[in-house]
Amino acid sequence: MHPGYNLEGRPHPYKRKREHLRKVAIVPTLVLLAFVASACLFSKSPTSAQKAATALAQGLSAQKSGNYSTAVTDYNQVVTDSPGSADATYAYYDLGTLYQIDLGNLAQSEIEYRAAIALSPNYVPALFNLAVAETPASPVEAESLYQQIITIDPKYAAAYLNLGFAEKTLHDTRTGDANIKEACVLDPTISGTCRTISTATSTTIATTTPTSTAKATTTTTAKTSTT
Repeated sequence: MHPGYNLEGRPHPYKRKREHLRKVAIVPTLVLLAFVASACLFSKSPTSAQKAATALAQGLSAQKSGNYSTAVTDYNQVVTDSPGSADATYAYYDLGTLYQIDLGNLAQSEIEYRAAIALSPNYVPALFNLAVAETPASPVEAESLYQQIITIDPKYAAAYLNLGFAEKTLHDTRTGDANIKEACVLDPTISGTCRTISTATSTTIATTTPTSTAKATTTTTAKTSTT
């Protein structure tokens, strides 16, 4: 969620009662000075935070339009203009989605997600997408990431589902089945697997591969920018 910017109200124009003619000449000077000060106020260059917010919006637009090289440039500009900020977290995350989903470069996407997590350790979208990227080669790390997500957000059904699949890959079938069942309790529509579960009597779940459900999210914000 990007912070909103509120404009401070301008002071009411200075008014002086005309007491006698000698002070009339002062009024135009005061009005002129007020006008010059106002002009200076509104002609200030954008701050680093404002430039970062603009670059982030431009990057999102470029990514959605398929202009990936432009998007990469814009996102990197965010990090340059406002390092360590929330916008930098979002920029790293968006770079991760771009490399993971649009360009199919998992190695680079992992670098970007880890950079986002280094700035915001509890940023669930980056944790989730990193876990998805790690699942094929490093199911143990993926398992740990999903467990971290559930600690942060105990009602995140997709994390339970993918955790269950990761655990079954690691031959912990009972725990995996239990977590898949929990995912179905939280969101019965999350997977076709849920149709095989009788939540009242059984914890046995048909084996299902995670490939169709372990999708990376594509939205940014939690500014939003998360789907």
